Amino acid sequence: MPDITVRLAGEKDAEILRQFNEEFNGVVDVTVESICESLRSCAEVVGIVETDGVPAGFCCGQITRSFCYRETTAELTELYIREAYRKMGCASALLRFMETLLREKYRAESVRLLTGEDNLPARRLYESLGYTAEDDILYTK
Repeated sequence: MPDITVRLAGEKDAEILRQFNEEFNGVVDVTVESICESLRSCAEVVGIVETDGVPAGFCCGQITRSFCYRETTAELTELYIREAYRKMGCASALLRFMETLLREKYRAESVRLLTGEDNLPARRLYESLGYTAEDDILYTK
């Protein structure tokens, strides 16, 4: 059984986060400096999961506050585990870490995420951790 650890990402992780983003999103014009800037901004928290000391994936979380609602909510916006480290418990450990961080440090009362309807492995993972699907419709422009 591999040793799985999860921690907050820091600026020293910017290069691996750049690589993860390129693998996951195909975005090649995100720079190490822009990642460092994002990590310094406090608008987003990023968790890194490691397997036997090797970075295996990441997850991003954002806090939403509005005067319109009493509660603070959080959204997990990105989750990526390198293929070689899937089905080892990395994603579950990373999601639990992020949920705890968002609830305890940022006082988020709920955590939401979005995935594609056809992404069955992700949906199974989220449902196994207690997430429930809703019937919201996402619009973009």
